[in-house]
Amino acid sequence: MNARLMVFIWPIMNPQSDNNKEMDESGCLLGNRATYDAFQEKGRQLYWKQANEGLFAHGINAWWCDCTEPFGADWSGAVKLESEQLMLINTEEAKLYLDPEYINAYSLLHSKGIYEGQRQTTESKRVVNLTRSAYAGQHRYNTVTWSGDIAANWETLRKQIPAGLNFCASGSPYWTVDIGAFFVQNKPDLWFWSGDYNAGTQDMGY
Repeated sequence: MNARLMVFIWPIMNPQSDNNKEMDESGCLLGNRATYDAFQEKGRQLYWKQANEGLFAHGINAWWCDCTEPFGADWSGAVKLESEQLMLINTEEAKLYLDPEYINAYSLLHSKGIYEGQRQTTESKRVVNLTRSAYAGQHRYNTVTWSGDIAANWETLRKQIPAGLNFCASGSPYWTVDIGAFFVQNKPDLWFWSGDYNAGTQDMGY
């Protein structure tokens, strides 16, 4: 019926999977033994090979690349820490597996591998990559960045508008947001679950 399908993929692999084993045997995993090394050309090529054989060759039209900032350690606690503290927590986690100089550029190289792999496979289908993180110049690889897992409340939505405008002003023109947000309910023991709609889609306000 002329529909197009986008599929949700991660750069992190189940340790028991065939893809993980293949990456490991090729020396293309980072130190956590789960995330592929997008900074190696052979790692990017192998990731595309797996994505192509498992998905693209069967008619997938677009990519939804989640967790393109593969190391995060701030998903806990009832109170959100200050931005500087969150940055330090996440940086310390990433430093276990990756030189801090390269942490933010992971999504750039991950996007590069998908773009180049698909373009080398065929020029008859445009590359579309919805990615959760971005780095300067990444839009050259046909990426659309969304603002990640946000909470379903009006204050968050209000902040998304200037965030999106500032993002685009930085030179990356394609930006979007989770419609309806991701954290819909309110869970006081986790600061990021601050949605206003515990009934979810059953709530007419939501």
